[in-house]
Amino acid sequence: DQAAVDAMDKKSGDVLMCVLDTFARNGDREAGRRAWKAIQAMTTNTKERYKKYMAYNHALDGTTWTLPDEDTCEK
Repeated sequence: DQAAVDAMDKKSGDVLMCVLDTFARNGDREAGRRAWKAIQAMTTNTKERYKKYMAYNHALDGTTWTLPDEDTCEK
């Protein structure tokens, strides 16, 4: 379902930017990158999750996206 993939892609991008921006405001962009990698590791920590993550990435193959300009952290 392409609409579901697109919605998840938007949400994922917003969450990524929130994590990176939060750490950047505290002066440590590299910690934000490490945190994002840790989140990815936790969300793909089983064979079933990994397969779904790879299917999601396959559905995105060939697409492009832009990073949001606004604050994407939910209050």
